[in-house]
Amino acid sequence: MQKRSSILLIIRVTFLWHTYCKLSLVALDSMQFWHRKLARKPLGTGVEYMNEYFGKLLIASPKLDSTPFSRSVVYVFQDNEDATVGVILNRPADDQIEQAWEGMVGALATNVFPSFGGPLPGPVVALHRDENAAEITLPNGIYTSATEDNIQYLLSQRDDSVRVFFGLSGWQQGQLANEVENGDWIATHPSPELLFGHSSDLWTDALLRFQNRFFHEVLGIQGIPQNVLDN
Repeated sequence: MQKRSSILLIIRVTFLWHTYCKLSLVALDSMQFWHRKLARKPLGTGVEYMNEYFGKLLIASPKLDSTPFSRSVVYVFQDNEDATVGVILNRPADDQIEQAWEGMVGALATNVFPSFGGPLPGPVVALHRDENAAEITLPNGIYTSATEDNIQYLLSQRDDSVRVFFGLSGWQQGQLANEVENGDWIATHPSPELLFGHSSDLWTDALLRFQNRFFHEVLGIQGIPQNVLDN
């Protein structure tokens, strides 16, 4: 009986792993359904959704593959009655941005390499963990800054936990909630490794972390390895 239960558990875990890693829309929609079911707040005046995505990570689903947000991972640092605003974490800067960055900070430009944060115009935004330069305080000791003095200060510290973004990604009030409900995005909690690490495939890494939370919170399975098929 115990052997049969172990085999059934292995089959169950293997099936879920395969379907999720293939990222078929059916499997992804299923996990997103459970994710929304656990996190959903009651609809009412709209106030319940205030700050719902503040400090959250957004992972683009395959539904966005034909859009500029294909395989994007976005960090949201503003979510209020005005708008929802964040930066794309995994888009390198082009030559034009790098030239603008060098013109802005001079010799300090090599301390931090900029990224493309999104298609919307806006101030240069630094994402960091230094409270001395904090302008917006986010969960888990994460801060943003946009003033020149604070950005210059952060660059002078030569801290690896600093990222700089040109351009923003934004949504009107209620727009992001509708897109998450539609399955365009997965909203989840970030980690310092995802925000400040040097992953060559941040989108996949973010999905793996979300998968592990799914196993833990929905299925109640503890200690899932990086790849369950290795065991």
